[in-house]
Amino acid sequence: MRILLLSVALVVLAACTSINCPVQNTVATVWAVVDLNGERTTLDDELTIHTTHRSGADTVLINRQRRTSDFMLPVSYRATADTLVFSIVDSIRTWRDTVIVYKTDTPYFESVDCQMAFFHNIDSVAFTRHRVEYVWINKSYVDYDQTQVHLAVAFR
Repeated sequence: MRILLLSVALVVLAACTSINCPVQNTVATVWAVVDLNGERTTLDDELTIHTTHRSGADTVLINRQRRTSDFMLPVSYRATADTLVFSIVDSIRTWRDTVIVYKTDTPYFESVDCQMAFFHNIDSVAFTRHRVEYVWINKSYVDYDQTQVHLAVAFR
């Protein structure tokens, strides 16, 4: 009986002191395709988005996606800005726009049992206007929540 009580006490004690790390621990921006009135729409043309790392290597984040109404993009945690190249292919030609997302990184520490994450605050956005007409910041704070749109992009 004594061993059983001791075992139960140890299990309860361990359960009370353990911290569950978040299962959904991806920090990414959610983008929505909108018209100039801010209403959700779909880009029917082919969309490819790539970025360049500090090492100079290109990374394709979205490859030849069609009928795009929203997408998620990762956020770097070592740079003050993320440079994204949007390539849009229509029936006539390929259009390229550069979108620069300026941000402030904040380290997020939950527990020694969990890995450290970086949350971000989007400060501003700069972009070229070949096919991208406008980029709005809808929600500037980027954390684990991927249910809300952070940035909205309107194409010509």
